[in-house]
Amino acid sequence: MARAQDEQYTRFRDWQTCVPVRWAPPRYELIQWRKRKERAGWKDGKRFVVLRRRPIEYCAVHDGRIWKGATLLERYRVEDGFTKGSPAWLLIRQYNVDAVVWRLAHPISF
Repeated sequence: MARAQDEQYTRFRDWQTCVPVRWAPPRYELIQWRKRKERAGWKDGKRFVVLRRRPIEYCAVHDGRIWKGATLLERYRVEDGFTKGSPAWLLIRQYNVDAVVWRLAHPISF
């Protein structure tokens, strides 16, 4: 689905939250968490390519924390993929990221 040339994502803003987990969940619980998200309409970031030109919401498990946020990846440069904790690092590079799920974000309605 192509966006019109004059169409802007003005009603969309980036956000990111990091929620610490008290203990590192075992691999089985991570798989169950990911599958629950997939049943709810999310896509596995390791199997499906993350869209760059559409706003997305994401959840990633890394370093004992759950990273949640929404972003438009075309706003980021290649160098941002090397900044630990940035959305580009979590979604594209996926270095030491245990699980990633994403879905298309809905624009914020005013």
